[in-house]
Parts: sequence; C-alpha cells; structure tokens
Amino acid sequence: MKFKSNNILIISDTHDDKEALSYCINKFKNLNFDLIIHAGDITKPDVIKSLLLLNKPIIAVYGNCDKDKKSLKDAIGKNGIIGEAPLEIKINDKKFIITHDINKIDKKIKADVIVHGHTHLPEIETNHILTINPGECCGFYTFRKTCVLLDMENLEAELIEL
Repeated sequence: MKFKSNNILIISDTHDDKEALSYCINKFKNLNFDLIIHAGDITKPDVIKSLLLLNKPIIAVYGNCDKDKKSLKDAIGKNGIIGEAPLEIKINDKKFIITHDINKIDKKIKADVIVHGHTHLPEIETNHILTINPGECCGFYTFRKTCVLLDMENLEAELIEL
C-alpha cells in the first residue's frame, strides 16, 4: 500500500487513557501533519475515534494489549489501515516497517524507516535505518507524554514533549 505525506505524526502506547489522550489531541492540533502512524497498544476503539477527529488518515499496527482487533479495525474503517505487525508500507517511495515490539522483527530487514513502540521509551536512531520509538501518549510509565513529528522532505524526526 502506498501513501503520500509531508509530515507524519508518530504515536504509540495510548492505552485508552482518556484524560491523557484528550490532552495529547489538543496538543496535536498545534502540529503540522497530514498522516498519523500508531505503533500499537491502542486498546479501545474510542482511541481511534478520538484520533479520527483530527481528520487525518491513520496507519496502525496491533500491540500486545490490543485484544479486540475487530473493533479497532471497524473503528478505522476507510480512514486508514490497521494490521498485524510488522506492517510494510510505502510513504513517498520510502519503505516503512511499522511494528509494536522491535524485538519481533528480523534484524536484517531492509527499510528506510522503522517505527515501533512497546517500551514506552522515546528514541530516535539515525544509523543506516531511521528507527523511531515515539514513547508513550499515556504517560503512565515514564510520566512523559511524547510523540514524534517526521518531516518527509528531509527524513528528519523530532521528538515532541506534550
């Protein structure tokens, strides 16, 4: 599947924390992006419904806490895609691998960008492959609500504290 984007909002580990999600969505409104990537642990369809209020397509993978996959898929509907990790997609002719747990993908995988979550720890690595963990939106493990904004023109990732 192919997508086009100028700036991508990358999030993970929302864990159905309604208060934290509401806070983050209000902060997201001040950011310039046209696509959302969620690296799993969405947990409830209401999270997807809240994100859809931003009027941007969503690309997501299931995390280990996403038990009701059918409800999550139904919530996204035609407003994006959700699938099992690892999900391979093209955005602006760049190969993205989206997963929840980076330890469950082949270390020899070829990609331009790998997006993952699970650890709740934000991290951006720029070795041969741009590897992004946006941290957590819920903020209950690290007490930090974070996301990443990816500039597709320069393939530069910025960690944002919310």
